[in-house]
Amino acid sequence: MTVDTRTRLTPTWTPRVTVALIVLAAAAFVYVTAEIVPVGALAAIAADFRVSEALVGTLLASYALVAALERTGLTEKAVYVAKATMREQRIVRDVREVRSERGDCFAMVIVTRKERSGVLAGDVSPEAMLAKVEA
Repeated sequence: MTVDTRTRLTPTWTPRVTVALIVLAAAAFVYVTAEIVPVGALAAIAADFRVSEALVGTLLASYALVAALERTGLTEKAVYVAKATMREQRIVRDVREVRSERGDCFAMVIVTRKERSGVLAGDVSPEAMLAKVEA
């Protein structure tokens, strides 16, 4: 087996590649740190606002959920339903409205794959649906 040493490969690791990787690593570090810092500061945030850590955690989680829906383009297909089938039922078709609200223990976010129909599309008011159930 012979090796041809006459042709030299050009080096692919250049100073430009090194700088690009350093910038990419720094940007990734800053991005991840900015996303994780609020979780680490949960107790301090709760103490400063004199609320429970659970409430601050719920606010952070609801913000993160809406942000994830926005990044994936599913905001238009998501519906927030609080206290479903109860007299105080609340349906919000724009989930961005509930980004900074206090979460409800009987709440859910429904994301559909196709077009909505019925109550989720706004065809029937929740009050009308409750009236049918009670009758």
